[in-house]
Amino acid sequence: MTIENNRSIYFLFRIVLIATPVVLLLLVLFSPHFLINDENNFTNNIPLLAKYGLSAKFLNNIQNQSPGPLYQFIYYPLHYVGIRPIREYRLVNLTFLFAFIYIVHLLMKSEGIDNTFMKSLLIFVIPVTWVLGGLVLTEIPTMFFALWSLLLFKRALLNTKYQLPLLFVSGLLLGVSIIGRMQFLLLIFTMVLLLIKNKNTGVRALLVFLGASSVLPAILILTWHGIVPPALQGAQSGTDFMYLFFSFGFTFFFMLLLYPAWYQIPRIGFYCKLLGVLLLAMFALNVLFFDIGFMPAQTLIPIVPASIRPLYVHYFPLLFPCITACLFLLHIIALLYQVSYNKDNNWNLFLLVSATLIAMTALKSSAQFSSRYPYQAMPFLLLYVEKNVKFTRGLFARALFGIVLGIVSLFLFYHQ
Repeated sequence: MTIENNRSIYFLFRIVLIATPVVLLLLVLFSPHFLINDENNFTNNIPLLAKYGLSAKFLNNIQNQSPGPLYQFIYYPLHYVGIRPIREYRLVNLTFLFAFIYIVHLLMKSEGIDNTFMKSLLIFVIPVTWVLGGLVLTEIPTMFFALWSLLLFKRALLNTKYQLPLLFVSGLLLGVSIIGRMQFLLLIFTMVLLLIKNKNTGVRALLVFLGASSVLPAILILTWHGIVPPALQGAQSGTDFMYLFFSFGFTFFFMLLLYPAWYQIPRIGFYCKLLGVLLLAMFALNVLFFDIGFMPAQTLIPIVPASIRPLYVHYFPLLFPCITACLFLLHIIALLYQVSYNKDNNWNLFLLVSATLIAMTALKSSAQFSSRYPYQAMPFLLLYVEKNVKFTRGLFARALFGIVLGIVSLFLFYHQ
């Protein structure tokens, strides 16, 4: 049951969502005045741009940073306008987050979705939004440029008069996004497929977009002789299928907060029973023989009750890979149903395939895994599900849970 007709609850829900960017802004304004975790790696490479300039030497000397140089291109010029302290960098990153949320709002509006402003703020229901919005990392600027590219691309599909310039700028923006994080290289593939399927575009439009989107990534790949800096090519070689399970496990959790109806598929009861048996079997085998472990969200360990913390720290890392393997299977089953429902809707298929491919790139993050990686797929899934999202009591409860978890996560990052 929706709560739009229950004015008091709906008003409270609106207040909570509108307050989320304000709360995040306050957290950033009072954040610690020192670098935290990966902020060190990315910020420490900024002086390389000052030392070597925009050159191959700069690109080849990047250390401890697998993403491309977009981070340095953004934050190095800020020195000239007096922006130096890390807290001010966080405010710049937060501005990118607010801008990408506004673009999500515009993309929803172009689809004729109702209540687009409130629905775009549902991105704060995903806890990772708070961490990425409050720390100066690489994901938020990258997602901003990717979504800006997508907005112009979508307009180009409908606008034959200005199609070529729109596709050219869209391609350049996508290229900027890719030199921020190579995961978005896959969007060239999905966007080209969408162009081919669109009856209003010809070969010239296809070549313009393909050329504009490829030039910056091509320069980077040719300089590095790979998709990561030379210093990281050894550590980032190979694949890790366990990270693929982790990625879709987190995607499952994010979707459960936003739109659990994604998993209301035919025979869901049968699938859940089957996966429940599989989970117990895998956990027993892991405890007895394999000892494959991973501890997600380690910053949350201090809030686990002390009485059960030893059991949690010992057994949950062994249970987590088994859970994510089952959730991976359930998510893929649901995805296949979603694809079958949308086989004649090119835009929805594009969103589904793009989100899936981006989440799958965790397979190549063989050095480490972070929930930040599958999060990059969420704007596409948010755009896909929002036309069906209703403001219900269930969504309100899930929103409060996700928002509180996000605030706690960021607070613990700041004060770990």
